Amino acid sequence: MRSHRSIENFMHPLHHYYAIQEDENVGQALHLIAKATSTGKMPYLLVIGKNRQAKEMVIGFLSSREIVFGIMDHFLKGAGKVGPILWEGRLETEMPTAASRRVSDIMTPVSACIGGSQDIMEAIFLLNKHRANFLPVIRRQEVVGGIHMDDICQFIQMVSP
Repeated sequence: MRSHRSIENFMHPLHHYYAIQEDENVGQALHLIAKATSTGKMPYLLVIGKNRQAKEMVIGFLSSREIVFGIMDHFLKGAGKVGPILWEGRLETEMPTAASRRVSDIMTPVSACIGGSQDIMEAIFLLNKHRANFLPVIRRQEVVGGIHMDDICQFIQMVSP
């Protein structure tokens, strides 16, 4: 018997996500995230790549966080030396170049996955261990959905007095 605390009860099924190929660009990812938000889908993109047998698989995920920090990562590394005085206009000047970057350059790689029948505490453990915000949920070695930190927070809200 499955626990009411199993991942299946909290995950978002695969059809709640848009997917993007790893070699697509950040501009296309921005478009898909905006589309997801306007259509009620999850504002996270699953990044699809190929394994050694040329089979498609989820290799990472992308959210607005990865996009913002991925666009500005090289600039933020040096920003501590000069301070915010030189920041004005940087986002606008960086965007044309950033929009052409590959999604695989800024995505968060999948570092762990979890089975749908596992307990939510296992998800909390794996998210903490891998410093991740997202875990693909698998069944019979196929991705069937995903669970996020937001989903864990919703669970905590449900059980709190």
